[in-house]
Amino acid sequence: MNYRIAFCAAALSSCLVSDSLAQQWAQKMFNKTSHDFGSVARGSDTVYKFEVTNLYKQTMHLVGVRTSCGCTTPTIDNPVIKTN
Repeated sequence: MNYRIAFCAAALSSCLVSDSLAQQWAQKMFNKTSHDFGSVARGSDTVYKFEVTNLYKQTMHLVGVRTSCGCTTPTIDNPVIKTN
């Protein structure tokens, strides 16, 4: 029984570590990871573009973006980012 608990704890901790490592290498590609539009008039068109730099040897493919509030609609202009 104790082996099951130890195995589950080890599996859970490895999942948490791998998620944080995945976020770290991806965040290095962005010069800024958040933007606050502040107060925006209804119906106005506001745009903010995040700069992404591929620091790695492989070509990167952006497959999705998300917002924290749901009040904006993010899009990907160029889903393929070549190295440098």
